[in-house]
Amino acid sequence: MLFRSDEGVNQILDKLVELNIDKNTIVWFLSDNGAAKENGSGSKNTRGAKGSMYEGGHRVPALVWAPSRIKAGSVSDQTMMTFDITVSSIQSAGVAVPANHKLDGVDIHPTLFNNKKINDRTLIWENGKGSGALRKGSWKLVVNKKNQELYNLKDDHKETNNLAKSMPELMTELRKEFDTILSETKENAPYSHIK
Repeated sequence: MLFRSDEGVNQILDKLVELNIDKNTIVWFLSDNGAAKENGSGSKNTRGAKGSMYEGGHRVPALVWAPSRIKAGSVSDQTMMTFDITVSSIQSAGVAVPANHKLDGVDIHPTLFNNKKINDRTLIWENGKGSGALRKGSWKLVVNKKNQELYNLKDDHKETNNLAKSMPELMTELRKEFDTILSETKENAPYSHIK
């Protein structure tokens, strides 16, 4: 599968060069979720897999190809979300967003092209089945149907030391923020009326 993916992506890149539009094109290559348990992939550096709210469920590498704008071999440890691609692409294309339409995400081209730090932001995930997560700085709240967990990813990137009981005030603060953001997101979703 990897060989075929590599071969297909190279065909696309070769065609962009052949058409002489490679210097005016950005190619994003990433997965939408972590490793699937059933295919033998995974990461020893993260907990969880596809479908989970732990880092192994949604932390994935990403590649961005933009000749003459991104130095070959550049690496960034900034946290990017897939919805940042939408905002970044709209900005690059110079498309005007309607004034009353709020987009999730941020333009990450300054990070890609000039290695600028992405401003701190709170990120959430939710699967519609009672599980979710919130990340604020190095803090990570994991919400499951049965319980809530709290991790400091700076010290514990494998999410092994649940700090929920020792930090109840932070838990309450993060859970409130999670619920508020989730409620606002659902309220403004274009398909929120569909059950």
